Amino acid sequence: MKNELHNQVNPTNVEFQENARIANDNAGKWNHIFPEYKNMEKVLKDWALIMGTSFIIWLCVSNLITGVVEYLVSVPIWREVLKRAPWFGAFAMLIIGGFISHLFSKVVSSDIFDWELYELKRAEPNEDILKLKAKKNSDKWRDFIVGVVLLVGISSFVYYLSVRRVELEHEVDPTRVWNILDWAPVGLFVLNSTFLGIYWWYVIKRFIYNWRLGKLNNQLQEHKDACVYHTEKAYNAYKDIVINKGDLSDLSEDQEQTLTRYRTKHAGDIDYCAFPKETQTQHESVFVILENEKPKKQGIVFAKTIAGKMLNPTTIDDSGMCRFIWKDDEKMGFIVSLCIDNQIINGQWNTHQINKVVIEGGINNNNALLENNSNAPSSAA
Repeated sequence: MKNELHNQVNPTNVEFQENARIANDNAGKWNHIFPEYKNMEKVLKDWALIMGTSFIIWLCVSNLITGVVEYLVSVPIWREVLKRAPWFGAFAMLIIGGFISHLFSKVVSSDIFDWELYELKRAEPNEDILKLKAKKNSDKWRDFIVGVVLLVGISSFVYYLSVRRVELEHEVDPTRVWNILDWAPVGLFVLNSTFLGIYWWYVIKRFIYNWRLGKLNNQLQEHKDACVYHTEKAYNAYKDIVINKGDLSDLSEDQEQTLTRYRTKHAGDIDYCAFPKETQTQHESVFVILENEKPKKQGIVFAKTIAGKMLNPTTIDDSGMCRFIWKDDEKMGFIVSLCIDNQIINGQWNTHQINKVVIEGGINNNNALLENNSNAPSSAA
């Protein structure tokens, strides 16, 4: 009861708990986002491997140039149809041409076919790859037929507008006759719709994925920075408690995780915020500390496991008992070293039983205990 009251009124304990909570809250958000980030990063790498032999930049740059030319030569033929906004018709032809090009892309480029098959497999991971390939082959030729129908129909309409333009100009100027340049709107539309624009859908999706990846990376960095900051503040508050002989007998899960993170991770580690794997084995050791044949009623105990891991310290209660709970990859956990009141006691104490430890009266030097515990990373190594 006295310890509980002490925890409630001691601002250092409150600071320790609050910063540990905030640190773990940010670590939790980091762990929630990180798998999505890594998956998206892998997808982009896979895309790059699939499309590695494609002339994406050359064709897209060429398409931009011919698209501008197509727009400029197409605006005049739309003036008769859209007198107020002939630019809209010319711009619409560019969009429609890009869509038709996408319909042709799986036939024109094997890389596009493989990329879309990869995306289909991602969407249906449990489906047999041969069935998915057969389905994609069927879709490929269906899209190709639809593309041919649209290309013929719209090209014919563009040709009609070109002829109509020449007729109207001939009425004003009888010397105006059809020439090879009047084929430009039709020719450029066909060129952009069948070949040059086949990679735009891939480029657009890659741009969107890169933007989302950058956004996730910013969120991860924000949560990591907050986790690092509050972990360090929590550890500083914990040091004050140790130096002032405060109560550490009942650390919360947030406090346990924060101390473990501080001792085992470096701020530059990519997995700084990662939580321990749940596949690790949980161990528990209980000790009765006797001093001059009587239960020791206060003190902070540090411990090291057989694997070299420094455990988070615990406080001796009024009955002389203290308890350590930890997780690691060892199936059988042993504590092989204790530090009590600046006395290091070596041995081998089993888990899941009560162990008796007898010490001799000594100087209670909490600063030395803190220094001993701060070497945890090197001890673990």
